[in-house]
Amino acid sequence: VTRIIKPTSIPSGKVFGGYYTAQNGGGERAIDADGNILYTGTGAGSRAMNLIQLLGSDQTLYVKWDDEAHVPEGENEKFIVHTTSMSANARFAFSMSAAGDFYVQWDANDDSTIQHIDRDNTNLTTYEHTYSAAAPNGRDIVIWGTPTGYNGGSGYIENSVITFAEGSGTPLLVAGVSGSLGGVFRTIGDGAANWKNPSFYWTFSGCSNLNSLPENLFGYTNNGNYVGVTGSRPYMFAGTFDNTGLTSIPGNLFGRMVSGTYNGVSGAAEHMFEHVFLGTNITSIPSGLFAGISGAADYMFAATFALTNLNTDSYPIPGNLFAGVTGNAEGLFAAMFEGCANLKTVPSNLFINVSGTAKGMFGSTFMGSGLTSLPGGLFSGVTGTAESIFYQTFSYCSGLDGKYIPK
Repeated sequence: VTRIIKPTSIPSGKVFGGYYTAQNGGGERAIDADGNILYTGTGAGSRAMNLIQLLGSDQTLYVKWDDEAHVPEGENEKFIVHTTSMSANARFAFSMSAAGDFYVQWDANDDSTIQHIDRDNTNLTTYEHTYSAAAPNGRDIVIWGTPTGYNGGSGYIENSVITFAEGSGTPLLVAGVSGSLGGVFRTIGDGAANWKNPSFYWTFSGCSNLNSLPENLFGYTNNGNYVGVTGSRPYMFAGTFDNTGLTSIPGNLFGRMVSGTYNGVSGAAEHMFEHVFLGTNITSIPSGLFAGISGAADYMFAATFALTNLNTDSYPIPGNLFAGVTGNAEGLFAAMFEGCANLKTVPSNLFINVSGTAKGMFGSTFMGSGLTSLPGGLFSGVTGTAESIFYQTFSYCSGLDGKYIPK
């Protein structure tokens, strides 16, 4: 039986081209992980990755010592950042807090730029690379690996599984993304604890050249199974895309139906979507964006769409957008649409399953927006009283001046 072993020390045998080989008769032999002979001879060996060494007659296969990585072939098994034009001596950086076994290829066209990142802690750490040559058309930077744990603390930026934001990375060099970030930094097991679920706090904050997102960014379907981010945790997507150049949101961004069952982000957690799209150029909201959300949590949708270009003349706000939000929580919808100058109307069933009251629940929700009318029954489920529940909800909505406000 062939055995595959990673030796604790360098095995005896010749080394050529950076790989171990077999001493087999009169020559050398390089073998891949399936036992296929890639090279036989006495000269420089194959540059194929993940070569292993055949030693002795018992067919023991030794993993090559430097553990050189193989870039995954599947589109969603890796995450790719497409950069803007880069001058000579340009620096690209990002920070990561996930524990696990990861790789980054700083230039997709150069195998020698692959860096192995083996992490046994969840401290936010910056990784960077300086390029000697210019790249007028930009570069593709590839990230992949296997997570074993996330920072489960109650902090903010230090919990971010990966971030390109100012102070932690180089946001202005991010021009586009592809592949699946959630396919790499996926939920571990049942996701029942914070350390099993990633936080994308400020991941792309300030990436003003990032205009679009792939629908598989946080998860994808593989052979009928969903792979990616599920469940919820505090600040999970807080500020993830704030002040980026986004012009649209994929409908399946946070999850999708697989064989008739919803898979993806679900439940509720404090500050979960706070500021997530703040200051972007989006003009519409997909109807199923929060399909998996159930319940309510403090400040869960605070300033979620504030200062965006939402245009209800062309793209009305979906009536079922928050259908899964039930009950109440402090600051639940605080400043959610604040400053949305082109938001003129909202559907009557926007908060259809919200009930009871909580402090500041609708504080500044529509403050400074372009509302020109209000539907009856908008807050029909709200009963009782709470401190500042409607504080400045419609302040500075000049389009409502002198208008009839329905009950």
